[in-house]
Amino acid sequence: MLKLANDLSLTKNTRLNSLGPSKIRAFDAKASKIPGIIKLTIGEPDLNTPDHVKEAAIADIKANDSHYAPQAGKPELLEAISKYLKRSIGVDYDSKSEICVTVGATGALNDVFMSILNPGDKILVPTPVWALYFHLIKLPGAIPVKIDTSIDGLMFTTEHIDVVSPN
Repeated sequence: MLKLANDLSLTKNTRLNSLGPSKIRAFDAKASKIPGIIKLTIGEPDLNTPDHVKEAAIADIKANDSHYAPQAGKPELLEAISKYLKRSIGVDYDSKSEICVTVGATGALNDVFMSILNPGDKILVPTPVWALYFHLIKLPGAIPVKIDTSIDGLMFTTEHIDVVSPN
């Protein structure tokens, strides 16, 4: 229990007790101590932000383009994504109603899971996978069901579903 000002107290969500620390972060900490290693652990690149990206960010800040974007993303970005999808894979999505930008895949999955999952729902999760995804499933009370795809070339197949839920 946390004590707040004016003798108010706050208790944490009890579901947090089941999450535990990140194993990939612990592994990354150990790997980081090995001299000369090229780490492929947590998605952190071994290079600095390119100069043109830094310059674009600085230009946007100087132009006062540093405020919150619209909830689904900036219209020009959404339109660019729509055009890219059409050009690259031939799908046509409306930039105003069918595309949403999030801060990474984890943010997108969190938004989706919190919106559609209910306590007790079972979600098939092909593994290996980023460990945080299991926590995102557990927070709304759903149950992750691990499907080991490492023995099948990391391919998720109908046979995997048959093993979990036989006819």
